[in-house]
Amino acid sequence: MRNRSIIVALAILGNICAGCVTEFLTPVERLARGKALFDQKAYPDAVKVLTQVTGDESAPPEVSSEALYWKAESYAAQGKMTNAYLTAKQLVCDFPSTKWAGKYMGKLPLWETNKAPHRDKAAK
Repeated sequence: MRNRSIIVALAILGNICAGCVTEFLTPVERLARGKALFDQKAYPDAVKVLTQVTGDESAPPEVSSEALYWKAESYAAQGKMTNAYLTAKQLVCDFPSTKWAGKYMGKLPLWETNKAPHRDKAAK
């Protein structure tokens, strides 16, 4: 019973503070957490967790590239198009042969010209 209480408490903390519980997770586990936060529409928290993945030099390239993809999508979902564009551009430049970069190939030049400052809700 005590272990169940601890697990429930950790789950609650994980929902309150995306970065608090994730510091001891592997890059793969952080990626899964970031995607779950994205699915829950907790986009700012998703960006925080996915940034931990992209900043982790021990993360495998396929994990880092997917984290960049979901980070860009999280920014776009918030209307932060400048950050979304820069993150997508980093993905395409750093991991051009991945399927995640392929989702943005050919779209970035159009995206850049269509992102007007008045549509960008705050770059940071």
